Amino acid sequence: MSTSIDDITTTVRDLAAKELGRSPEDLDVEANLRDMEGVDSVKTLRVVATVERRYDVELEDKEIFAISSISDLARLVAEAVHSVR
Repeated sequence: MSTSIDDITTTVRDLAAKELGRSPEDLDVEANLRDMEGVDSVKTLRVVATVERRYDVELEDKEIFAISSISDLARLVAEAVHSVR
């Protein structure tokens, strides 16, 4: 599994799209998740949990609640993956 930021961002976008019932191409990785129609805190937490399982990382609660976009989540995952190595 590639751990480059671009690959992690693509994977996080794909996982988020699946969890949110959308096409990956419809998700802007810089868009605020809270502003997306039909996305609430529960769905956002489900996305985070799915991504954590995929990359076998555990993000801190304060980091999770600071996430506003898919790119934010990807950056946190990349930091967590690279700190384990």
